[in-house]
Amino acid sequence: MTIGNPALTMRTPEQNATAPGMAFFAHTGPIGTSCGQCKFRGYWRKSAKDKQYHVSGCLKFKQLAGVHGPAIGRDLASCKYFEAAK
Repeated sequence: MTIGNPALTMRTPEQNATAPGMAFFAHTGPIGTSCGQCKFRGYWRKSAKDKQYHVSGCLKFKQLAGVHGPAIGRDLASCKYFEAAK
């Protein structure tokens, strides 16, 4: 009996639903929650000219990876780092 797929061609539903820039796999957060409800979606970033602008990326991804990720959609299923926005 083998574990996993040696060819790495099969993906789980969580992997298929995960978008680049998410801090962890989608559908690993509380059931029924989305990135749009999370406090980590969206943060302020400084430009090269010291002007601030708002981005729709994941702040937790930035904290973990150390780089700015791409914008993520509001309707993506949340990940394990989900914390409700206030």
